[in-house]
Amino acid sequence: MQPTFAKKVDIGDYSLLMMCYGQGAPSIIIEAGFTEPGAESGSWAAVIEELQETTQVCVYNRLGLGDPIQTKARTAQDAVDDLHELLLAAEIDGPYIDAILHVLSEVNK
Repeated sequence: MQPTFAKKVDIGDYSLLMMCYGQGAPSIIIEAGFTEPGAESGSWAAVIEELQETTQVCVYNRLGLGDPIQTKARTAQDAVDDLHELLLAAEIDGPYIDAILHVLSEVNK
């Protein structure tokens, strides 16, 4: 499975790794679990392989996953802001489905 897009995207103070597969809309954005780097993990491979047949699927590493650059406590709003900037900088067109939020609810209690 080869990505159609794979690079670190500069979103200001740091860069986030994003990988996309397939084409079409809506773009499905996969956020990995609390400690698992989404862009480098094989955990979502079967899901991506199925979905890429009909639309674009993107996975990315939130700040602190895959790179040890986290410098301050992060909030859910920080993650939302980062994702917004990432999608703009990577020129990933909407509409988006950010429906795969694996274990994030544990972080924001």
